[in-house]
Amino acid sequence: MRLYRYTIGHTELYSAADNDEEAYERRTEVDPTFGWTPVVIEEVKLEGYEITVTPLNGEPSRNRGGRPRREV
Repeated sequence: MRLYRYTIGHTELYSAADNDEEAYERRTEVDPTFGWTPVVIEEVKLEGYEITVTPLNGEPSRNRGGRPRREV
């Protein structure tokens, strides 16, 4: 999986996806407002490195992307 940045104004959120098309389809999972507002979606790249996202095996997903939960 690859790391994608979702940018709208000064807000930047990150999520993992297999390709550009899936990153676009998952935009509402990252933030529901991305379904009706223009958002810039781009793969995070660092020259000379390959960034990959690997799911943790055996542990349930705590966050499906977007903003982390606030602990009260």
